[in-house]
Amino acid sequence: MSKIIVNRIKSYLERTFKDKIDITDLSKKSPEDKHKNFLSRALSAYSLTVIAGTSIDDAGNAVTDGFDDNGIDAVFFDKPANNLWLVQSKFIESGNGGIDNGDIEKFAKGVKKLIDGDFSRFNDKVNSKQDDILEALDDASVKIQLLFAYTGKELSSHNKASIKDLLDEQNDHDEILFFTDFNIDKAYKGLETGVGFAPINEDILISNWGHIEEPLKSYYGQITGTDLGLLWEKYGRRLFTENIRNFLGNSSVNDEIVKTIKNEPANFIY
Repeated sequence: MSKIIVNRIKSYLERTFKDKIDITDLSKKSPEDKHKNFLSRALSAYSLTVIAGTSIDDAGNAVTDGFDDNGIDAVFFDKPANNLWLVQSKFIESGNGGIDNGDIEKFAKGVKKLIDGDFSRFNDKVNSKQDDILEALDDASVKIQLLFAYTGKELSSHNKASIKDLLDEQNDHDEILFFTDFNIDKAYKGLETGVGFAPINEDILISNWGHIEEPLKSYYGQITGTDLGLLWEKYGRRLFTENIRNFLGNSSVNDEIVKTIKNEPANFIY
C-alpha cells in the first residue's frame, strides 16, 4: 500500500479529530504510544462519519477505547436510523494486514456481554452509554451494526471466520447483527468523496421527467436502480443530508406530513 495513502488518512485524522477525542487516560504513555492510540481512536470516529453519517462531534464522543473496553472502541446509537454501532479499530502504519484475531475474539466476547446487559467489566466510557445501549437492545426494530475500521487491505480468513461465528450465533432466529468492513480502501474513498454534510454533485440521467403547476408546482423524473445503487456505494448515508436524518423526529412539520398521509394520501407526493 502506498505510504502516501496512509499519510493522507493520518493527516486528516490529526487535523479533524484534534481536541475531539478524549485521551486523558493516556497521560502516562510515551508520546509515540499516545499518538498511536489517538490515531486508532480517531479512525473509529472517522469510520462512523463515513458509514453511519454521524457528525464529527458525535463520532468523537462515541469513542470508548481504553482499558477494560472489552475490544469495543466506539459505541453510537443512531436512534433515527434504528442502528446501534459497535466499532473496533486499528491504525496500521504499513497500510497492510488487518486486525489481530485475538482482538476480534475479544471484541466478540464484548459484544455478547453487551447483548446480555452485562456492564460489570466495562470501563466508564462504555458504562456512560449504558442507557442508550439498553434502549437499543430493548427495541425490536434496532439493528446492531458491527464496524471494523483499520488501515489494512483485508481481514484474514481466521478473522472472517470469527466474525461469521458471531453473526451465525446471534442471528439464529432473526437477522439482528450486521457487519461492515471499513478497510484502508474505504477510508481513503471517504477522503476522496468528502465526509460530513458537504453537497454532493453528480450528473445523472433522468427519464420521464417533467413538471406540473397545479395543485403545487413540482418537478419529477426517474433514475435507474443501478444509478441509485452506484450513488449509495460511493456516498453511503451522505446521500441523506443532516436535515433529512433529523426529519425523522417529531416536529410540527412532521405532524403535518402524518396528517397528509392519513387524510390526503393523494397529496403525499408533494
